[in-house]
Amino acid sequence: MPFTKIDCFEKLAQIMYCGMLTFAPAFWLGDNFADEGAPTNPTAIALANIMGVLCFCITVTTFLIRSNGVDLKTADFATALCWGACTYLTFTQQALYKPQAFKQNLGLQGGIVAMFLFQGLTRSEQKGGQKSE
Repeated sequence: MPFTKIDCFEKLAQIMYCGMLTFAPAFWLGDNFADEGAPTNPTAIALANIMGVLCFCITVTTFLIRSNGVDLKTADFATALCWGACTYLTFTQQALYKPQAFKQNLGLQGGIVAMFLFQGLTRSEQKGGQKSE
């Protein structure tokens, strides 16, 4: 498989988000957001569960993309763009977060953006782990 260390790190982050959002949404809401009522709000819990399922779909889709010979350089930049959107939303909604959770999420998301930009700019592979000629 053509998975780099950055790809593997992202998969771990995706699995963490999937698990937390799907199986422990109240804990995730309470751990991340300043609103003390969020962990007991049925709407917030339902939305977190939906996000968990969507994160699972993203995890599966990106796994398939990276393991089936598509243009990995383009996939790196697309991944950076998606994580960049998450970073932007986290930054613009920082008032909703506990200060430490905001910093952790912004750092993790921003770090993943930077890693995928670096990987896309320096990748020598073009398709499915095969060297370009």
